[in-house]
Amino acid sequence: METVSSRIRELAELLSQVAAEEARLSDLAKTQSAELEKLARAQQERKTLLVALKNKMATEGREIERLAAQEQDLARLIAELTSILSDYPITSEEPFSEHRGRLTWPVAGTLMRDFGQPRVGGQLKWNGVVLAAPRGREVRSVYHGRIAFADWLAGLGLLVIIDHGEGYMTLYGYNETILKNAGDWVAPGDVIATVGDSGGQTEAGLYFEIRQGTKPVNPRRWVTRRPGE
Repeated sequence: METVSSRIRELAELLSQVAAEEARLSDLAKTQSAELEKLARAQQERKTLLVALKNKMATEGREIERLAAQEQDLARLIAELTSILSDYPITSEEPFSEHRGRLTWPVAGTLMRDFGQPRVGGQLKWNGVVLAAPRGREVRSVYHGRIAFADWLAGLGLLVIIDHGEGYMTLYGYNETILKNAGDWVAPGDVIATVGDSGGQTEAGLYFEIRQGTKPVNPRRWVTRRPGE
């Protein structure tokens, strides 16, 4: 009887050990399952991020191509205007170049985009500035000149270009309305357009650029005064 009792106790202890081992193995299996699920989620997140990155790169690539094409269109237009206007020089007013640093901004607004600031991943840069302003606010000429262009141009929407002589031009884009016609003469402060969001912009503002020949120059080195000063 003692031998049987001893064997029964040994068997019970063995069964307890087996149960404990089974519980340990079950916990280990659960832990491994959770780790596998975590790894699978991480792999799926990585795949999702890679797809999103590829889509972003493709979108940026198309946007870069679109902006580059628009810049080429503008460059061609400026070159054509420069060639045409060279036969009709402006000599009646004080030279534009003598007003560097003394011009007044064409609209009261907040600087959103600055000259030279990177665009779309840094492959392109802003050739002018964008001033956020309420829709419909008056846009004024910064100096004497002649309206060389007043029409729609892809990317810049309703665009006004003023020839100031000496090869200098100022550009005013994104307008809601244009109030002057090509060939009209303007004086400093004359209203030429109203602020808008034409050309596919997401908010109202004015695109302003200065060119010397076909080369963009930094407007903030020329224009320092606020409207009304």
